[in-house]
Amino acid sequence: MKPIVRNILLGTLTALVAGGVIACMIWLGIRKHDPICKQLTIRITDLDEREYLTAQDIEGYILHAGFNPKNKPVSEVDLQTTENTVRNHPLVRKAECYTTWQGDVVVVLTQRIPILRVLTATESYFIDSDRTRMPILPSVKTSVMLVQGRVGERMAQEELFDLTMWINKHPFFQQRIQSIIVEEGKQIVLQQKGDAPRIRLGALDGYRTKLKKVRTFIEHTPEEMNLPQYKELDVQYDNQVVGRK
Repeated sequence: MKPIVRNILLGTLTALVAGGVIACMIWLGIRKHDPICKQLTIRITDLDEREYLTAQDIEGYILHAGFNPKNKPVSEVDLQTTENTVRNHPLVRKAECYTTWQGDVVVVLTQRIPILRVLTATESYFIDSDRTRMPILPSVKTSVMLVQGRVGERMAQEELFDLTMWINKHPFFQQRIQSIIVEEGKQIVLQQKGDAPRIRLGALDGYRTKLKKVRTFIEHTPEEMNLPQYKELDVQYDNQVVGRK
């Protein structure tokens, strides 16, 4: 074998052996780095916007479910099950669980956002920003649109959710409307705040046009007509607003 070829082969072999040794050392180092979990950290990302939960609530919820990571090697902590457990909390919208290099277990979560509250003769619940039913719990102190009367969950999640979001995006109505009443036959009445007249929409079809008529009527009604004297403004008919005393 020529010297140059032998040198190349020896160099290549040496590099492969060295690389294998380094890889083995790294692998062993990673395997050896299995710290003991000393801390469970809970981070609620939207705590400045709503405070339905505290870090103590979530930590207690995790421990009660039997997933206490403290004083365990990180390799024995079931991160996926812990994450799924937190996601199952009735006030949690999203959750992520991971470990730090030091061995701390961290849970990052966001809370659910109620959009409207449904009140029927037999039950009461929220519909959240994901159009999902959400329980009413003492820690959830918020002012949202109230929907009452003959309303089913599906109607609340779909048509009435859309109506509520539209009202919330229009300050003129958001400042006035305090509740949605569903009468027999899915007839809709909007209750205004104070002594302002109710707004009878009738069917939900074309509610944007109907509410625009209401706004025009209110903004152009002379003060001497004393708008509060009306108990109801009916806009379910085309191109007219009927005031009822």
